[in-house]
Amino acid sequence: MKWWHWVLTVLMAVGVFFGIQWILKSSDDDTHPLSAVAYQGQVGVPGQVLLPPMQRQPVPGWRVDLRQLFPDVVRPTIEHVGDNGNRAFFSVSYNVRATGQPKSWLLGIDATTGATLFAPVEIEKPVVVNCLPNGPQRVLCLNEAGGPGAVTAWVIDTDAGTVISHAASNLRTTGIDPAAAVVRSAGDRVIAFQPGTGWRGVDDQGQLTWTVKAAGDSIKVLDRRPGDPVTDIAVTAINDKESVAFSTVDGTVLRKSGGTLTPVVGGFVELERQSAAVSRSPEEFAFFDARGTRVGRYTDQTGGPSLFEGSELPVLTLSLTDQLVVLDPKGTPMTVVPADSPWSVRIVGESVYTRGTFTDIDNANAVWEKFALKTGDHVSSCTGAPLEDGAFVGSDGTLAVGRLDDKAPIIAVDTNTCEVVWQIESPAPTWMIGSTLVQAKRDTYEIASLVPPAA
Repeated sequence: MKWWHWVLTVLMAVGVFFGIQWILKSSDDDTHPLSAVAYQGQVGVPGQVLLPPMQRQPVPGWRVDLRQLFPDVVRPTIEHVGDNGNRAFFSVSYNVRATGQPKSWLLGIDATTGATLFAPVEIEKPVVVNCLPNGPQRVLCLNEAGGPGAVTAWVIDTDAGTVISHAASNLRTTGIDPAAAVVRSAGDRVIAFQPGTGWRGVDDQGQLTWTVKAAGDSIKVLDRRPGDPVTDIAVTAINDKESVAFSTVDGTVLRKSGGTLTPVVGGFVELERQSAAVSRSPEEFAFFDARGTRVGRYTDQTGGPSLFEGSELPVLTLSLTDQLVVLDPKGTPMTVVPADSPWSVRIVGESVYTRGTFTDIDNANAVWEKFALKTGDHVSSCTGAPLEDGAFVGSDGTLAVGRLDDKAPIIAVDTNTCEVVWQIESPAPTWMIGSTLVQAKRDTYEIASLVPPAA
Protein backbone atom coordinates (compact mmCIF):
# COMPACT_ATOMS: atom_id res chain seq x y z
CA MET A 1 0.00 0.00 0.00
CA LYS A 2 1.33 3.43 -0.95
CA TRP A 3 2.00 6.03 1.73
CA TRP A 4 -0.91 8.23 0.77
CA HIS A 5 -3.26 5.24 1.16
CA TRP A 6 -2.17 5.02 4.78
CA VAL A 7 -2.77 8.75 5.27
CA LEU A 8 -6.24 8.49 3.74
CA THR A 9 -7.12 5.52 5.99
CA VAL A 10 -6.01 7.38 9.11
CA LEU A 11 -7.96 10.51 8.12
CA MET A 12 -11.10 8.45 7.51
CA ALA A 13 -10.76 6.73 10.91
CA VAL A 14 -10.31 10.08 12.64
CA GLY A 15 -13.35 11.45 10.83
CA VAL A 16 -15.49 8.48 11.87
CA PHE A 17 -14.33 8.81 15.50
CA PHE A 18 -15.16 12.50 15.76
CA GLY A 19 -18.43 11.97 13.91
CA ILE A 20 -19.50 9.39 16.48
CA GLN A 21 -18.47 11.71 19.31
CA TRP A 22 -20.50 14.54 17.75
CA ILE A 23 -23.56 12.28 17.46
CA LEU A 24 -23.22 11.12 21.06
CA LYS A 25 -22.73 14.66 22.29
CA SER A 26 -25.74 15.85 20.35
CA SER A 27 -27.75 13.01 21.87
CA ASP A 28 -26.52 13.81 25.38
CA ASP A 29 -27.30 17.49 24.91
CA ASP A 30 -30.95 16.51 24.60
CA THR A 31 -30.83 14.91 28.05
CA HIS A 32 -31.17 17.20 31.04
CA PRO A 33 -31.01 16.16 34.70
CA LEU A 34 -34.33 16.16 36.51
CA SER A 35 -34.97 19.14 38.74
CA ALA A 36 -35.83 18.87 42.42
CA VAL A 37 -39.48 18.15 43.18
CA ALA A 38 -41.81 19.56 45.83
CA TYR A 39 -43.84 16.56 46.97
CA GLN A 40 -47.11 17.54 48.65
CA GLY A 41 -47.87 14.32 50.53
CA GLN A 42 -46.33 12.51 53.49
CA VAL A 43 -42.92 11.18 52.48
CA GLY A 44 -41.84 7.66 53.32
CA VAL A 45 -43.27 4.17 53.08
CA PRO A 46 -47.02 4.03 53.90
CA GLY A 47 -47.58 1.89 56.99
CA GLN A 48 -43.91 1.61 57.92
CA VAL A 49 -43.29 1.22 61.68
CA LEU A 50 -40.29 2.72 63.47
CA LEU A 51 -38.71 2.07 66.85
CA PRO A 52 -39.16 4.58 69.68
CA PRO A 53 -36.23 7.00 70.11
CA MET A 54 -33.09 4.94 70.73
CA GLN A 55 -30.42 7.56 71.44
CA ARG A 56 -29.64 5.87 74.75
CA GLN A 57 -28.70 2.20 74.98
CA PRO A 58 -31.83 0.11 75.60
CA VAL A 59 -32.24 -1.99 78.72
CA PRO A 60 -34.03 -5.30 79.31
CA GLY A 61 -37.80 -5.01 79.58
CA TRP A 62 -40.06 -8.04 79.91
CA ARG A 63 -38.56 -11.54 80.02
CA VAL A 64 -40.02 -14.94 79.12
CA ASP A 65 -38.24 -17.77 80.98
CA LEU A 66 -38.32 -20.79 78.66
CA ARG A 67 -37.55 -23.13 81.58
CA GLN A 68 -40.95 -22.31 83.05
CA LEU A 69 -42.68 -23.15 79.78
CA PHE A 70 -40.51 -26.17 78.95
CA PRO A 71 -39.10 -27.76 82.15
CA ASP A 72 -37.01 -30.29 80.20
CA VAL A 73 -35.40 -27.70 77.87
CA VAL A 74 -31.64 -27.79 77.16
CA ARG A 75 -29.92 -25.07 75.11
CA PRO A 76 -32.85 -24.42 72.78
CA THR A 77 -32.70 -23.27 69.19
CA ILE A 78 -35.04 -20.29 68.92
CA GLU A 79 -36.15 -19.05 65.50
CA HIS A 80 -38.44 -16.16 64.63
CA VAL A 81 -41.24 -17.58 62.47
CA GLY A 82 -43.10 -14.35 61.77
CA ASP A 83 -45.29 -11.71 63.32
CA ASN A 84 -48.60 -9.94 62.92
CA GLY A 85 -48.34 -6.48 64.45
CA ASN A 86 -47.13 -7.02 68.02
CA ARG A 87 -47.95 -10.76 67.92
CA ALA A 88 -44.70 -12.67 67.46
CA PHE A 89 -44.28 -16.38 66.74
CA PHE A 90 -41.20 -18.47 67.47
CA SER A 91 -40.17 -22.09 67.02
CA VAL A 92 -38.34 -23.56 70.01
CA SER A 93 -36.42 -26.81 69.44
CA TYR A 94 -34.19 -28.81 71.79
CA ASN A 95 -33.28 -32.29 73.01
CA VAL A 96 -34.69 -33.44 76.35
CA ARG A 97 -32.03 -33.39 79.05
CA ALA A 98 -32.60 -36.90 80.39
CA THR A 99 -33.36 -38.85 77.21
CA GLY A 100 -32.00 -36.82 74.30
CA GLN A 101 -35.44 -36.99 72.69
CA PRO A 102 -35.98 -34.09 70.24
CA LYS A 103 -38.83 -31.71 70.87
CA SER A 104 -40.20 -28.78 68.88
CA TRP A 105 -42.82 -26.19 69.80
CA LEU A 106 -44.56 -23.15 68.36
CA LEU A 107 -44.61 -20.27 70.83
CA GLY A 108 -46.59 -17.02 70.57
CA ILE A 109 -45.64 -13.87 72.51
CA ASP A 110 -47.15 -10.40 72.73
CA ALA A 111 -44.10 -8.23 72.04
CA THR A 112 -45.60 -5.31 73.96
CA THR A 113 -46.08 -7.11 77.29
CA GLY A 114 -44.21 -10.42 77.02
CA ALA A 115 -47.41 -12.37 77.70
CA THR A 116 -47.75 -15.71 75.91
CA LEU A 117 -50.55 -15.70 73.35
CA PHE A 118 -51.48 -19.35 73.86
CA ALA A 119 -50.15 -22.52 75.44
CA PRO A 120 -47.14 -23.66 73.36
CA VAL A 121 -48.13 -26.05 70.57
CA GLU A 122 -46.00 -29.18 70.26
CA ILE A 123 -44.96 -30.54 66.87
CA GLU A 124 -44.85 -34.24 67.63
CA LYS A 125 -41.94 -36.52 66.68
CA PRO A 126 -39.88 -33.72 65.14
CA VAL A 127 -37.09 -34.43 62.68
CA VAL A 128 -36.51 -31.19 60.78
CA VAL A 129 -39.23 -28.64 61.50
CA ASN A 130 -39.68 -25.48 59.43
CA CYS A 131 -42.52 -23.08 60.23
CA LEU A 132 -43.87 -20.28 58.03
CA PRO A 133 -46.74 -17.80 58.53
CA ASN A 134 -49.65 -18.46 56.19
CA GLY A 135 -51.88 -15.45 56.72
CA PRO A 136 -52.51 -13.29 59.79
CA GLN A 137 -53.92 -16.14 61.92
CA ARG A 138 -52.14 -19.23 60.62
CA VAL A 139 -48.72 -20.87 60.83
CA LEU A 140 -47.74 -23.85 58.67
CA CYS A 141 -45.07 -26.15 60.12
CA LEU A 142 -43.52 -28.89 57.98
CA ASN A 143 -41.89 -31.80 59.79
CA GLU A 144 -39.52 -33.28 57.20
CA ALA A 145 -37.72 -36.60 57.57
CA GLY A 146 -35.00 -35.68 55.07
CA GLY A 147 -35.78 -38.04 52.17
CA PRO A 148 -38.68 -38.41 49.75
CA GLY A 149 -42.02 -38.79 51.50
CA ALA A 150 -42.58 -38.85 55.26
CA VAL A 151 -43.50 -35.17 55.56
CA THR A 152 -46.16 -34.03 57.99
CA ALA A 153 -47.85 -30.64 57.65
CA TRP A 154 -49.13 -28.98 60.82
CA VAL A 155 -51.51 -26.02 60.51
CA ILE A 156 -51.90 -23.96 63.69
CA ASP A 157 -54.55 -21.34 64.46
CA THR A 158 -52.53 -18.61 66.18
CA ASP A 159 -55.63 -16.88 67.56
CA ALA A 160 -56.79 -19.94 69.48
CA GLY A 161 -53.46 -21.76 69.79
CA THR A 162 -54.98 -24.94 68.38
CA VAL A 163 -53.94 -27.43 65.72
CA ILE A 164 -56.35 -27.26 62.79
CA SER A 165 -54.81 -30.19 60.96
CA HIS A 166 -51.75 -32.41 60.85
CA ALA A 167 -51.42 -34.93 58.07
CA ALA A 168 -49.04 -36.38 55.51
CA SER A 169 -48.10 -33.79 52.91
CA ASN A 170 -46.45 -33.42 49.53
CA LEU A 171 -44.99 -30.06 50.55
CA ARG A 172 -41.25 -29.57 51.07
CA THR A 173 -38.93 -26.69 51.92
CA THR A 174 -36.28 -27.95 49.47
CA GLY A 175 -36.28 -29.66 46.10
CA ILE A 176 -34.84 -33.00 47.31
CA ASP A 177 -37.98 -34.84 46.22
CA PRO A 178 -38.63 -34.03 42.52
CA ALA A 179 -42.32 -34.91 42.90
CA ALA A 180 -42.88 -32.56 45.82
CA ALA A 181 -44.19 -29.01 45.78
CA VAL A 182 -41.52 -26.69 47.21
CA VAL A 183 -42.81 -23.95 49.50
CA ARG A 184 -41.61 -20.42 50.07
CA SER A 185 -42.90 -17.28 51.77
CA ALA A 186 -44.46 -14.52 49.69
CA GLY A 187 -45.57 -11.68 51.92
CA ASP A 188 -47.18 -13.41 54.89
CA ARG A 189 -48.44 -16.32 52.77
CA VAL A 190 -47.06 -19.73 51.90
CA ILE A 191 -47.00 -20.57 48.21
CA ALA A 192 -45.60 -23.70 46.60
CA PHE A 193 -44.13 -24.44 43.18
CA GLN A 194 -45.46 -27.63 41.65
CA PRO A 195 -43.35 -28.84 38.69
CA GLY A 196 -45.32 -28.92 35.45
CA THR A 197 -48.15 -26.86 36.92
CA GLY A 198 -46.99 -23.59 38.44
CA TRP A 199 -47.49 -21.73 41.70
CA ARG A 200 -50.06 -23.05 44.17
CA GLY A 201 -51.70 -21.81 47.34
CA VAL A 202 -51.78 -23.81 50.59
CA ASP A 203 -54.99 -24.10 52.63
CA ASP A 204 -55.86 -24.78 56.28
CA GLN A 205 -55.46 -28.52 55.72
CA GLY A 206 -51.94 -28.10 54.39
CA GLN A 207 -53.17 -29.00 50.91
CA LEU A 208 -52.60 -27.27 47.56
CA THR A 209 -55.41 -25.00 46.39
CA TRP A 210 -55.40 -22.32 43.67
CA THR A 211 -53.02 -22.40 40.70
CA VAL A 212 -51.14 -19.76 38.74
CA LYS A 213 -49.54 -21.35 35.69
CA ALA A 214 -45.84 -20.56 35.34
CA ALA A 215 -43.06 -21.28 32.88
CA GLY A 216 -40.65 -22.12 35.73
CA ASP A 217 -39.98 -21.66 39.41
CA SER A 218 -38.52 -18.17 39.01
CA ILE A 219 -40.55 -15.68 41.03
CA LYS A 220 -40.28 -12.06 42.07
CA VAL A 221 -41.57 -10.99 45.50
CA LEU A 222 -40.90 -8.05 47.80
CA ASP A 223 -39.15 -9.51 50.82
CA ARG A 224 -40.47 -7.90 53.97
CA ARG A 225 -37.95 -5.78 55.84
CA PRO A 226 -38.18 -4.86 59.54
CA GLY A 227 -40.92 -2.30 60.05
CA ASP A 228 -42.40 -2.61 56.58
CA PRO A 229 -45.99 -3.71 55.89
CA VAL A 230 -46.69 -7.02 54.19
CA THR A 231 -46.90 -7.15 50.38
CA ASP A 232 -48.90 -10.19 49.20
CA ILE A 233 -48.08 -9.85 45.49
CA ALA A 234 -45.75 -11.96 43.36
CA VAL A 235 -44.63 -11.90 39.73
CA THR A 236 -43.81 -14.95 37.61
CA ALA A 237 -43.18 -15.65 33.91
CA ILE A 238 -45.92 -17.54 32.05
CA ASN A 239 -43.95 -17.87 28.80
CA ASP A 240 -40.80 -16.42 27.23
CA LYS A 241 -42.52 -13.09 26.50
CA GLU A 242 -45.08 -12.47 29.24
CA SER A 243 -45.34 -12.43 33.00
CA VAL A 244 -48.17 -11.99 35.48
CA ALA A 245 -48.59 -10.25 38.81
CA PHE A 246 -50.81 -12.26 41.13
CA SER A 247 -52.18 -12.21 44.66
CA THR A 248 -50.51 -14.71 46.97
CA VAL A 249 -53.67 -14.65 49.12
CA ASP A 250 -56.01 -16.30 46.61
CA GLY A 251 -54.10 -16.64 43.32
CA THR A 252 -56.01 -13.88 41.52
CA VAL A 253 -54.09 -12.75 38.43
CA LEU A 254 -53.89 -8.98 38.74
CA ARG A 255 -52.03 -8.13 35.54
CA LYS A 256 -50.57 -9.88 32.49
CA SER A 257 -47.82 -7.98 30.72
CA GLY A 258 -45.19 -8.19 28.04
CA GLY A 259 -43.24 -5.54 29.92
CA THR A 260 -41.62 -5.66 33.34
CA LEU A 261 -43.67 -6.09 36.52
CA THR A 262 -42.23 -5.32 39.97
CA PRO A 263 -43.93 -5.62 43.40
CA VAL A 264 -43.71 -2.66 45.79
CA VAL A 265 -45.41 -1.86 49.09
CA GLY A 266 -49.13 -1.52 48.41
CA GLY A 267 -49.14 -2.83 44.83
CA PHE A 268 -46.88 -3.19 41.80
CA VAL A 269 -45.36 -1.25 38.91
CA GLU A 270 -45.31 -2.04 35.19
CA LEU A 271 -42.65 -0.83 32.78
CA GLU A 272 -44.62 -1.09 29.57
CA ARG A 273 -43.09 -2.87 26.62
CA GLN A 274 -42.00 -0.64 23.77
CA SER A 275 -41.63 -1.32 20.08
CA ALA A 276 -38.08 -2.21 19.10
CA ALA A 277 -38.43 0.21 16.17
CA VAL A 278 -38.83 3.18 18.50
CA SER A 279 -35.55 4.77 19.54
CA ARG A 280 -35.12 7.01 22.60
CA SER A 281 -38.85 7.33 23.11
CA PRO A 282 -40.16 8.14 26.60
CA GLU A 283 -40.51 5.16 28.95
CA GLU A 284 -43.99 4.64 30.35
CA PHE A 285 -44.61 3.26 33.83
CA ALA A 286 -48.04 2.25 35.15
CA PHE A 287 -48.84 1.90 38.85
CA PHE A 288 -51.34 -0.55 40.34
CA ASP A 289 -52.74 -1.10 43.83
CA ALA A 290 -53.02 -4.46 45.61
CA ARG A 291 -56.29 -5.21 43.77
CA GLY A 292 -54.75 -4.66 40.34
CA THR A 293 -56.47 -1.31 39.76
CA ARG A 294 -54.35 1.21 37.90
CA VAL A 295 -53.84 4.24 40.14
CA GLY A 296 -51.26 6.30 38.25
CA ARG A 297 -48.71 6.73 35.47
CA TYR A 298 -45.25 8.21 35.11
CA THR A 299 -43.45 9.12 31.89
CA ASP A 300 -39.67 9.36 31.93
CA GLN A 301 -38.27 11.84 29.40
CA THR A 302 -34.58 11.48 30.25
CA GLY A 303 -33.90 8.15 28.59
CA GLY A 304 -32.21 5.13 30.14
CA PRO A 305 -34.45 4.54 33.18
CA SER A 306 -34.31 1.24 35.06
CA LEU A 307 -36.90 0.12 37.58
CA PHE A 308 -34.97 -0.81 40.72
CA GLU A 309 -36.10 -4.16 42.13
CA GLY A 310 -36.42 -4.85 45.84
CA SER A 311 -37.13 -1.34 47.13
CA GLU A 312 -40.14 -0.55 49.30
CA LEU A 313 -41.31 2.29 47.04
CA PRO A 314 -40.99 2.53 43.24
CA VAL A 315 -37.45 3.69 42.44
CA LEU A 316 -36.05 4.59 39.01
CA THR A 317 -32.34 4.79 38.31
CA LEU A 318 -31.55 7.15 35.41
CA SER A 319 -28.34 6.06 33.71
CA LEU A 320 -28.00 9.10 31.42
CA THR A 321 -28.25 11.65 34.22
CA ASP A 322 -26.84 9.59 37.14
CA GLN A 323 -29.93 10.25 39.23
CA LEU A 324 -32.39 8.25 41.28
CA VAL A 325 -36.10 9.05 41.47
CA VAL A 326 -38.24 7.84 44.37
CA LEU A 327 -41.96 7.76 43.54
CA ASP A 328 -45.01 7.19 45.68
CA PRO A 329 -47.32 4.19 45.06
CA LYS A 330 -49.32 6.24 42.52
CA GLY A 331 -46.28 7.27 40.47
CA THR A 332 -45.87 10.83 41.77
CA PRO A 333 -42.17 11.76 42.20
CA MET A 334 -41.31 12.08 45.89
CA THR A 335 -37.66 13.09 45.52
CA VAL A 336 -34.74 13.17 43.07
CA VAL A 337 -31.19 12.50 44.28
CA PRO A 338 -27.82 11.89 42.59
CA ALA A 339 -26.88 8.21 42.33
CA ASP A 340 -24.72 6.22 39.93
CA SER A 341 -26.16 2.68 39.54
CA PRO A 342 -26.68 1.93 43.25
CA TRP A 343 -26.21 -1.60 44.55
CA SER A 344 -28.86 -1.19 47.26
CA VAL A 345 -31.60 1.30 48.06
CA ARG A 346 -33.31 1.57 51.45
CA ILE A 347 -36.19 3.85 52.46
CA VAL A 348 -36.45 4.32 56.22
CA GLY A 349 -38.60 6.99 57.81
CA GLU A 350 -38.14 10.26 55.91
CA SER A 351 -34.82 9.28 54.32
CA VAL A 352 -33.54 7.29 51.36
CA TYR A 353 -30.20 5.49 51.53
CA THR A 354 -28.13 4.33 48.56
CA ARG A 355 -25.17 1.99 48.52
CA GLY A 356 -22.59 1.93 45.72
CA THR A 357 -21.66 -0.98 43.48
CA PHE A 358 -19.12 -3.82 43.69
CA THR A 359 -16.35 -1.92 45.49
CA ASP A 360 -17.97 -2.27 48.94
CA ILE A 361 -19.53 -5.72 48.98
CA ASP A 362 -18.95 -6.46 52.68
CA ASN A 363 -21.18 -4.67 55.18
CA ALA A 364 -18.34 -3.30 57.31
CA ASN A 365 -16.86 -1.30 54.42
CA ALA A 366 -20.10 -0.39 52.68
CA VAL A 367 -20.66 3.34 52.21
CA TRP A 368 -24.26 4.46 52.54
CA GLU A 369 -25.32 7.86 51.19
CA LYS A 370 -28.25 9.39 53.08
CA PHE A 371 -30.66 11.85 51.46
CA ALA A 372 -33.71 13.64 52.86
CA LEU A 373 -36.88 12.56 51.07
CA LYS A 374 -38.52 15.96 51.60
CA THR A 375 -35.77 18.01 49.96
CA GLY A 376 -33.43 15.61 48.17
CA ASP A 377 -30.55 17.12 50.17
CA HIS A 378 -27.51 14.97 50.90
CA VAL A 379 -27.23 14.34 54.65
CA SER A 380 -24.25 12.03 55.21
CA SER A 381 -21.91 9.34 53.88
CA CYS A 382 -21.58 6.58 56.49
CA THR A 383 -19.28 3.57 56.36
CA GLY A 384 -20.44 0.42 58.13
CA ALA A 385 -24.02 1.41 58.93
CA PRO A 386 -26.13 -1.77 59.39
CA LEU A 387 -28.65 -1.05 56.64
CA GLU A 388 -28.23 -4.01 54.29
CA ASP A 389 -30.66 -6.93 54.30
CA GLY A 390 -29.52 -9.42 56.92
CA ALA A 391 -27.76 -6.70 58.92
CA PHE A 392 -30.64 -4.29 59.52
CA VAL A 393 -32.80 -4.90 62.60
CA GLY A 394 -34.74 -1.64 62.87
CA SER A 395 -34.60 2.15 63.06
CA ASP A 396 -36.13 5.04 64.95
CA GLY A 397 -35.78 7.17 61.82
CA THR A 398 -32.28 8.41 62.67
CA LEU A 399 -30.45 5.51 64.30
CA ALA A 400 -29.90 2.33 62.29
CA VAL A 401 -29.82 -0.68 64.62
CA GLY A 402 -28.33 -3.99 63.53
CA ARG A 403 -25.27 -6.18 63.29
CA LEU A 404 -22.74 -6.39 60.45
CA ASP A 405 -22.41 -10.19 60.76
CA ASP A 406 -23.71 -13.01 62.96
CA LYS A 407 -20.89 -12.71 65.50
CA ALA A 408 -20.70 -8.92 65.60
CA PRO A 409 -22.26 -6.83 68.37
CA ILE A 410 -25.59 -5.10 67.93
CA ILE A 411 -24.78 -1.48 67.09
CA ALA A 412 -26.80 1.71 66.74
CA VAL A 413 -25.39 4.14 64.18
CA ASP A 414 -26.56 7.75 64.01
CA THR A 415 -27.06 8.11 60.26
CA ASN A 416 -26.73 11.89 60.46
CA THR A 417 -23.27 11.89 62.07
CA CYS A 418 -22.16 8.28 61.33
CA GLU A 419 -21.30 7.88 65.03
CA VAL A 420 -21.81 4.52 66.77
CA VAL A 421 -24.03 5.71 69.62
CA TRP A 422 -24.15 2.42 71.54
CA GLN A 423 -23.48 -1.28 71.12
CA ILE A 424 -24.46 -4.55 72.81
CA GLU A 425 -21.72 -7.16 72.80
CA SER A 426 -24.05 -10.14 73.19
CA PRO A 427 -24.45 -11.90 69.81
CA ALA A 428 -28.02 -12.99 70.65
CA PRO A 429 -30.41 -12.98 67.66
CA THR A 430 -32.44 -9.77 67.68
CA TRP A 431 -35.61 -8.80 65.83
CA MET A 432 -37.96 -5.84 65.59
CA ILE A 433 -41.50 -7.00 66.42
CA GLY A 434 -43.97 -4.18 65.92
CA SER A 435 -42.05 -1.29 67.46
CA THR A 436 -40.21 -3.44 70.03
CA LEU A 437 -36.71 -4.94 69.95
CA VAL A 438 -36.78 -8.60 71.01
CA GLN A 439 -33.80 -10.88 71.73
CA ALA A 440 -33.56 -14.67 72.02
CA LYS A 441 -30.93 -15.60 74.61
CA ARG A 442 -30.09 -19.27 74.28
CA ASP A 443 -27.57 -19.36 77.14
CA THR A 444 -29.98 -17.87 79.67
CA TYR A 445 -33.05 -19.68 78.31
CA GLU A 446 -35.08 -16.57 77.70
CA ILE A 447 -36.73 -14.33 75.17
CA ALA A 448 -36.62 -10.69 76.27
CA SER A 449 -37.40 -7.20 75.06
CA LEU A 450 -35.01 -4.26 74.83
CA VAL A 451 -36.61 -0.92 75.66
CA PRO A 452 -35.42 2.68 76.04
CA PRO A 453 -34.31 3.40 79.62
CA ALA A 454 -36.67 5.35 81.84
CA ALA A 455 -36.10 9.08 81.83
